[in-house]
Amino acid sequence: MTEALGYEVDDAVIQEAVELFSDKNTSELTTELHSRKIIFQAAGGRGVELADEIDQLRITLAVRDQTSS
Repeated sequence: MTEALGYEVDDAVIQEAVELFSDKNTSELTTELHSRKIIFQAAGGRGVELADEIDQLRITLAVRDQTSS
C-alpha cells in the first residue's frame, strides 16, 4: 500500500475507507476523486475535510488496484 500511495497508512484507516465507498464502482470513485481535487485546488489547497475525502478516495482506489492485479 505504501508504494501505491507514497506514505504509510494504518490498516484501520484502509478498512474504513474501503467500507465507506463500497457502494461505488471504480469509475465513480475516479470521477469523484478528480472532482474533489479540482475543488481542493480552487480552495487554495485548504480544507481538512476535503483533504481527508481525497485521501479516502485514493486509499480505496489503491486497494482496488492492488486486488485486481
